[in-house]
Amino acid sequence: MAKNFHVWNEGWFARSDLGATYNGWQILDATPQERSSGIFQCGPTSLTAIKEGDVDLVYDCPFVFSEVNADRFTWAYDRSTGEKKLIYSETQSIGQNTSTKRVGSYARQDVTGNYKYPEGSAKEREIFRKARGKLNLHILSATAMLPEAEKQISGKFKLEGIPEVGKDVSLVLQLTNLASEQKKLTANMSAWSIVYTGKLIRKVWKNSLKVDLGPKEEKAFPIKISYAEYEQHLTADNMLRATALDITLDNPSITIKVLDQAKVEGSDLLAEKLKLQVPPLKAQQSSQMHFEISPSKDGTKQLLVNFSCDKFQDIKAFETLTVAPN
Repeated sequence: MAKNFHVWNEGWFARSDLGATYNGWQILDATPQERSSGIFQCGPTSLTAIKEGDVDLVYDCPFVFSEVNADRFTWAYDRSTGEKKLIYSETQSIGQNTSTKRVGSYARQDVTGNYKYPEGSAKEREIFRKARGKLNLHILSATAMLPEAEKQISGKFKLEGIPEVGKDVSLVLQLTNLASEQKKLTANMSAWSIVYTGKLIRKVWKNSLKVDLGPKEEKAFPIKISYAEYEQHLTADNMLRATALDITLDNPSITIKVLDQAKVEGSDLLAEKLKLQVPPLKAQQSSQMHFEISPSKDGTKQLLVNFSCDKFQDIKAFETLTVAPN
């Protein structure tokens, strides 16, 4: 099961135990997903070793390599027989957007190229095979496990617009007959509330469609999951999983506007947390709150607003302020 994101740290230092080639950025994970030497720890792992496929080096190189290079498989499980059947595989869904905070701003900086060569390139495949060899894994990739039979039907969900908490979720189910003969099929669909680890929490919606598809024909079917269906079962992660698609719902936005230049007066930006009560809001209604702060230190500061109510939790926004000397 793959999480929708994972966070780790990097530190820059020498690796006298490995040699100068592996000096530089080292990966340290304070929240690893598995044990190493019996306890939950990860690293330091040489970033150079990960990019070059040197997974036989210490520490925890195989695990970190898999975090950015793993293939993803979807299986159909028959509870009555205990049999599993591979129905779908992806080689490019994991390790595609490795990011860090850009120096001097809050913009995203892509560092995927520090961890791996371009996806699908000859060098990337060479490194992948090298890592497999060092780990003595003969069947590791999705391409090695794909069924020989050609696919007969293709089905996928497409999101319509940006999903937002409090609104219906609109999808389009696209079904394509890849064969040269007529196909009659039943599409059984469901949606679950989930947490960021992918764990299923509660089924919120299900439906089925009977479809006739001519040779090479494609059809699209609009699907709607109403707010009433998922309202009581949404987790703090704001995530739903429809079959073959994960949906992350956006929270309502918060806009912070600075009305005057900030000057040094009080303790940093705030002496303590400032709590404001917002009047009740009706559906589709907006609200404005005015407040004052008295900074005590000049320079670039960040004001963070965290909003919670009975419908939404932990909606965050921030504004960067430049505090002038008094």
